[in-house]
Amino acid sequence: MNHVLAALRDAPHVSVSSVKSYLLCPQRHFFRYHSRVEPSHRSVALIMGKSVHDSLEAFYKYHQERKEDPVAELLLDTFSASWRRGMLGDPPVLSEDVGRDKDVGVGLVQTFYEQAPRPKEVLGVEDAFALNLEGDPQGRLIVGAIDAVVVDQNDRVVVVESKTAKRRWPAVQLAHDFQVAVYQQAVRTMDIAQNPVLRFDFLLKLKTPVVESAVVHRTVQQEEEALLIFKQVLRAVDAGIHYPVRGWACTNCEYAHACG
Repeated sequence: MNHVLAALRDAPHVSVSSVKSYLLCPQRHFFRYHSRVEPSHRSVALIMGKSVHDSLEAFYKYHQERKEDPVAELLLDTFSASWRRGMLGDPPVLSEDVGRDKDVGVGLVQTFYEQAPRPKEVLGVEDAFALNLEGDPQGRLIVGAIDAVVVDQNDRVVVVESKTAKRRWPAVQLAHDFQVAVYQQAVRTMDIAQNPVLRFDFLLKLKTPVVESAVVHRTVQQEEEALLIFKQVLRAVDAGIHYPVRGWACTNCEYAHACG
């Protein structure tokens, strides 16, 4: 457990994931964060994503402490333990084939171990941060944690954000996703680096899994735009503005039973 992150979450705050949730569907955001409506199920994709994430965290922590790669079994054991925890409890996990879904996750972890860029040094793993959101009437902070901050083989400080995905991100999403703009500000605030390299590592759930890395850049203007998005979303949330967005996310939405 990230105790620093848990402590930061005790204060009024907002996160990248909650803002992205609102942008995807304000109605779903309302049900999840501001109502007593219980979800009908949990997504197996979230369980898989969390289990893969825990495996990668184990990899980077081992590397940070021992300056070398762990054996692959450490990552696979971490995945299995996290998967078992995730499958427990209520509401039930929605899956057409749990065994197949688990195999997909195992394949992603194995592919990461075989293909992911190796760091020269790991500076931080799941480092928690808090950024001021100037002008917010409730004094909320932007709170989160960065997957990993590493030094790569070219001696550059790199912010690593790992994603599991079914398909490659389009160029426009890579160019404008605001998560790494927030992380860039956080790394600078924590005095880790003034101008870090920003890298997405995508673990793609293709027929043959693959790891693809994409280095992106964020300007000062994009940092300011990211903060503006947070402020505007919070203004809408505070005003009680929520409405359904009909689209692909409706298919397996855990609040479909309450929507409409």
